[in-house]
Formats: sequence, C-alpha cells, structure tokens
Amino acid sequence: MEALEDGIHAILCPPRTLSYDEGGKPWSGKGGHGITVHYNPSKPNQRMSMCFMFAAFGIPFAWEFYTGKNSNIYNEKEFNTPEEKGFGTTIARILRLLRAVKGTGYHLYFDNLFTSLFLFYLLDKLYGCRAVGTHRANNNLPTLSWEGDYTRGACISIAT
Repeated sequence: MEALEDGIHAILCPPRTLSYDEGGKPWSGKGGHGITVHYNPSKPNQRMSMCFMFAAFGIPFAWEFYTGKNSNIYNEKEFNTPEEKGFGTTIARILRLLRAVKGTGYHLYFDNLFTSLFLFYLLDKLYGCRAVGTHRANNNLPTLSWEGDYTRGACISIAT
C-alpha cells in the first residue's frame, strides 16, 4: 500500500483543499491481510471493510484501513511536548495521515463524525492547517452566549 501511495504522490501533488472521510466496501468474506470487517447495523450493507482517507477530486492522497486495533496510535516517543501525548484513535489517525501527505497550510474539510474544536486547534498549531466541519446538535461544543433558536441550515463560525 505504501508503494501505491508513494506512486500517487510522485505523479500528483495534492491540492491545498482536502476532505477527510471514511469509505466502506461491502464485505461478505473473512477479513484478510490484517483488515477487519466492520459491523454497523444502521447501514444498508452492515458488514464492510473500512478505509479512512484524505482525498481531493475523487483521488485519495493518504489512506489507512480499519484494523480494529489501536496499534496505529502514535506512541509517546514520536512527540516532543507533553501536550501532544495521549490523543485518541481518531485524532491520531488524522494527524498520521496528514503527516503522510507531507505539507502544511492545507484547508481541510470534515463531516460531523470528525469535527472537534480540539482537533481544529491541533491542526492549526502543529501544521498550520485551517479546518471546516459540520456540527450535530448533540456534539459537545461549548455553549456560546449568543446561541439562540436557529433554523435548519444556519451557519455559525468559530475561529480557533
């Protein structure tokens, strides 16, 4: 997989805007080569192999398959400061894949599953990247004094 990823990077330079999302392929057999079959009862195809990726224009520039283990979490030796230790699986995966894209100053887009103010703060401080994400009403964003009743489609900006 690394050879394929390096080949894409040799031919194409990733644009400054990247989106991060998960992709799934319906799966009916056993998981092979360390890939774990992910079960999600709310999806039409409940058994899928999952892949997390940064992509632009339909071309993935960095990806990682779901293995069902936390073996891909950063270990403490790779960090220089105490603030960078102890990230969860999702944030660690995003930072690792962004490191694979090799660059700074990207504009990153996330769906509501990956949106968090802490992640956006880290992306800004570590890589100089700006991020945009969608928000669910039940997500734990801080309560703002100017929050009111908003209709569907309302837009709120928070600068980190």
